[in-house]
Amino acid sequence: MINTTTVKDIIKARGTRFCTVKFKTRLGQTRIVNGMLRPPKDYQKNAGLQPLWNVHNKCFASFYITNVEEIN
Repeated sequence: MINTTTVKDIIKARGTRFCTVKFKTRLGQTRIVNGMLRPPKDYQKNAGLQPLWNVHNKCFASFYITNVEEIN
């Protein structure tokens, strides 16, 4: 797992550009999502939850920044 501070810095530096995130789900599965780091209009900040526009499924996905294994 990557340090939470490092993940926040990467997200802030990337802005709204596309990225690939590899993270663990609550069930312990590893998931890889390609998408754009931009919150929906009605997004309310949740404790450590980051929204991501999933390009493949054309919908929003989200992940906990504490469970990130890799982010490009």
